[in-house]
Amino acid sequence: MILAIPLPGNSAPARIITLTSPNGGEIWNGGVSHNIAFTTTTDEGVVMLYYSSDGGTTYPNLIGHADCTGGSQTYAWSVPNNLNSTTVRVKVEWRSKYDPPFLVFGSDTSDENFTVRPSTVLRFTQVEALMNYGRYSLVKWDLFDGLQNVGVLDLLVRYRTDGTWGSYVELGGPYSYISPTQGGIWFMPDYYESAYGQLKIRAWTEKPGGVLLTEAVSDEFEISSAYIILKSPNGGENYHAGETCRIQWATANDAVGITGIALYYSLNSGTTWNVIRYSVENTFNFDWTIPSGISTAKARVKAVILYLEWTEMANDSSDGDFTIYSSPQEPIVTLLYPNPIIDGYIVLRGGEICNIRWTSSGDFDLFYQFRIFLSTDNGTSWSFLMNAPKYEDSVNWVVPSIDTQGARIRVELETIDTNFVRSSSVHSFFIFTTVIWNRPPVAVVGGPQRVAEHTSVTLNGASSYDPDGDHLSYEWTLIGPSGRSVTLNNPYSATPSFTPDIEDHEVTFIFELKVSDGRPVPDRYLDDVARTTVTVTPLAPKILSFTPSGGWAGTNVTVTGTDLKGSQIFIGGVLTATVPIYPTPDQPDPDTSWKFRIVEGVPTGIHSIEVRNSAGSGTSSSQIEIFPVPWYPLEYGFSWGNQAKDYLTYPWAFWEDGNYKDTFGNDVYISIWVCLGIPYWTYEDGWQCWGYEIEQPICPDPLAALWYGIAYCHLAQNGECFGFSAVSLEFYHGVIRPEELQWGRYDVNNLTFSGELQRRVEYLHGSQVSAECVHYWVEEHLANLAPSIYGMSGMGRVLYMVESAVASGELGVISIVDGIHGHVVVPYEVQDIDSTHTRIYVYDINKPEWSNWSRAEGKLYDPDDRVNNPPYIEIDKSGYYWEWSYYMGGDIGWWGGPMGLTFVPASTVLGDRTLPTTLDGLYDLVFGCATGSIESEEGGTIGLLENGTWVSEIPGGSPIWFYQGSDQPYSAFYLPPGNYTMHIDGREEGSYDWGCFIGDRAAYSLIGVEGDEETEDTVEIQVKDDNPYAGIITFSTSDERKSYSSTQIKKFGERERVYKIINASIFSDSIAVINTTDDFNGIMIYNNGPHKFTFDVEFQGNVLDQAIWEEVNGTLTDLPKALKRGITIKPYQTLIIRPSTWLDLMHAEVEVIEVTPGEDVDDDHDYVLWAILGITVILVVAAVAWTVIRKRRKA
Repeated sequence: MILAIPLPGNSAPARIITLTSPNGGEIWNGGVSHNIAFTTTTDEGVVMLYYSSDGGTTYPNLIGHADCTGGSQTYAWSVPNNLNSTTVRVKVEWRSKYDPPFLVFGSDTSDENFTVRPSTVLRFTQVEALMNYGRYSLVKWDLFDGLQNVGVLDLLVRYRTDGTWGSYVELGGPYSYISPTQGGIWFMPDYYESAYGQLKIRAWTEKPGGVLLTEAVSDEFEISSAYIILKSPNGGENYHAGETCRIQWATANDAVGITGIALYYSLNSGTTWNVIRYSVENTFNFDWTIPSGISTAKARVKAVILYLEWTEMANDSSDGDFTIYSSPQEPIVTLLYPNPIIDGYIVLRGGEICNIRWTSSGDFDLFYQFRIFLSTDNGTSWSFLMNAPKYEDSVNWVVPSIDTQGARIRVELETIDTNFVRSSSVHSFFIFTTVIWNRPPVAVVGGPQRVAEHTSVTLNGASSYDPDGDHLSYEWTLIGPSGRSVTLNNPYSATPSFTPDIEDHEVTFIFELKVSDGRPVPDRYLDDVARTTVTVTPLAPKILSFTPSGGWAGTNVTVTGTDLKGSQIFIGGVLTATVPIYPTPDQPDPDTSWKFRIVEGVPTGIHSIEVRNSAGSGTSSSQIEIFPVPWYPLEYGFSWGNQAKDYLTYPWAFWEDGNYKDTFGNDVYISIWVCLGIPYWTYEDGWQCWGYEIEQPICPDPLAALWYGIAYCHLAQNGECFGFSAVSLEFYHGVIRPEELQWGRYDVNNLTFSGELQRRVEYLHGSQVSAECVHYWVEEHLANLAPSIYGMSGMGRVLYMVESAVASGELGVISIVDGIHGHVVVPYEVQDIDSTHTRIYVYDINKPEWSNWSRAEGKLYDPDDRVNNPPYIEIDKSGYYWEWSYYMGGDIGWWGGPMGLTFVPASTVLGDRTLPTTLDGLYDLVFGCATGSIESEEGGTIGLLENGTWVSEIPGGSPIWFYQGSDQPYSAFYLPPGNYTMHIDGREEGSYDWGCFIGDRAAYSLIGVEGDEETEDTVEIQVKDDNPYAGIITFSTSDERKSYSSTQIKKFGERERVYKIINASIFSDSIAVINTTDDFNGIMIYNNGPHKFTFDVEFQGNVLDQAIWEEVNGTLTDLPKALKRGITIKPYQTLIIRPSTWLDLMHAEVEVIEVTPGEDVDDDHDYVLWAILGITVILVVAAVAWTVIRKRRKA
């Protein structure tokens, strides 16, 4: 039995493909990979993938293909970066196989559009519209690479000379591997006289083997490059070896700046070349001397355009060979015209007259005649025109009425032996009779000119012509040299002019004339352009004046003159400046005026200023003085001038502050002295103590107070030059810094005169009356009285000390004294002017303008030669006694003389300070409305003569100068022990103080003495038996009547007694004699005159009874004193006035005793305790005395 099983109909599986992604709405970036997803129902055949950028209308772009694996699968699509569309769709097509014939099982597309945008964007941003060979142009682009896919860029170029583009060519080299971070590159096109170009830039993931991500193409750019046409010799010429041959050429389209023309010659028709010049100026001509010994019929010349440095741009050479004869006797001829450099360069019209020109040379005796021929078929055949005598070099020819573009002329030189030398046109010229043809104009310029600068020059193009007689226009242009400019008065005329202005070397200007008849010229026609040169030789510079008359390194000098531009300026043989060629905004005319700074290294002294250039030199008629740099006042000087103060202060209470205490410390106070024991008195030493002593400061010391009133308090009334100089030295030597005195101020120039600085200046100003300073000045003054020997005596010793201090950096001060006036300055530089004159440059507080650079530099322009220089003292060393001079200022004038100059080292100025009463010797001082002189017992005098100089006849005696300003007269003297008379002369209405200090033991004074300009007083001080305590004052006056007071101080070790006569009177016919009693218990006054007067007396002492001390302890603020008022003294009467006790002055009675002549005065009633020393039983008695605390005050 047979069974049949029926099968279902159409049982093959269905083939269906479905695109799942991208299916519409997606936004994908180009330049990266994205997955295309699809599904198939079976695993047979292949799947083709396409994309559309027009919304699915067409799918021309194959993405790729994949074997069908069945089910879901993906394909990685590298989306093109240059795909930029919002209407992209993908299509998948399922085929039976890849190659035809195939069966399409099915297809599917994206349901909607999706977007692809580039992830890499590249575009040109800068490409110049006109480029030239020989000049690099900057090409720029923008690259957006959001996904950082670009690894390298490259640049390509293509050209066209007509309507057809060539292919893009890779430029290679640096253009093949451009960094993506680079936004531009320099590019120069290939050489084309005229063409167009276009650039393409491409972005790659990498090279080689990478993926092209995107590219950009530039706009077209024009290329116009310079070219050159060699005009002569262009072939057919004849020359002799050793002859000068003018090489002529022309260039055009010079947009890049031709740097030169290289010239070569060949002897083998251009196979090899020899150098004539590596580079000449582009003047369109050069005279070449043909080398001797050459003989050839194959010579040629080549001209090469150079750009940059020795780089060839374009060249042209002779179109044919020319001949060189070795013998100069050989007859030769060369056709000059018509001989066009290219066909058609010359056009003649039928019927016009043409002047045929040639040149000839050689042995004239061999010449026979010239024969002229014409060819109208480019030299294939020739017809005879005419003969010309041997001495002619041109003939006129009537041009035939024909039309030809093949005309040529030949000149033959026939010799007497019937030989011929020929020269013919190398190129054809045109003859037109019926053809309308505009003939371009010909530019003709004058020959080279050579002139001196500032000479008017006229350029001459008047010989230019138009063959057709058309009207010409002219345009002159300066071609070279680069960077130069001139102003032509009318550059559009035939004969413009200009006046050249150059610097210090010869300059050749190249001018180009272009003429036009208003019509276009044929291509490569260059006869409408001609060049000429003007060589300008410089003039030697001249200096007419300069300002200022002096300066130092770093200051400005302005010279005025002529032809300065480019010149070098020398001062003292040192190159100081070079005047530039071009003006600057602040110096618009460097040829006539230039400001410069003096450089380091110019020697100090007086010099001429010299200017030099290649044409010569000029020297100033006056001289400039170069000073040392005033470094000290600029760095350590104060920005203000001298300051004054009516009184330097004395803090009367020891716990207060003041100038006198700042200067001398507690030396100005007296201390309480308690003797717990037995006090006793001696005539030599005053009060002494057996027992225990206690010291405590309490009030001003009388001796120090007297010194203050006479010598200290007025020191600053007219200035503080010593104090300012001392503080300045402290800054220089590093003793103190500006910020230590004023917070936040680190430079001396930034300080203000206030606070701690002012206090320091004032107390250091007072230190000039210290024992150390006074003693030094006295010693130096006495040493300086000797004749001047450098380094040894007199002013020679002073100069040596100054030079040594400056050389070592250990600066001090110089005191200068003129008569009774004194001043202090700081020396910082020494300069020998010549063999007999030396300058000491100083810092002067009275001249603050030199402490600021701009003010100091401005001072150099002052017309007053006495002040337009840094301050200096000048020493004249020509005499036996050297003399110094110093200009103090307009109101004061000059100081100087053979004496009065002293150097004080910083160790003294800034060193220890003690009261001068501690020194041995005698000080005699007058301050106030009078001045004085001293006379010794032997008749010697110290004083000021009427001519302002000092006379010093007392051995060991010296004036003392206190530096309180130049307008403050005074008299102060240091004297050896002895008896002296002081002559005091009034200078104005007022009062004066006189004081005489004998070491630290005694002081004698007259206080508040009235006077006027007529006053003539005499004060005699006598010391009995050389005992400083036994001084006698004898006082007389020329005034009718006036008042005065007198104080005497006796200081016995540390204990003192003070004797005062207050408001006494003196008459012109009287003499007052004042002294103390022999036991120093009272004061004695003798009225040697016919008038009575009334006065007061006061006594002060520092010895107290113990009981009194116990009474006043804690309340005592001043020295105990006893006072008696209204004492009357009769004519010729002597009075002794004394306290009843010196141990209790506060309760003592003041006794007045009239002394009868010859009477023995009892002085033994006081507490003289000699006997107590012999008593077996010692009674313990307490006494109190006042003493001076002796402490040395450090600077």
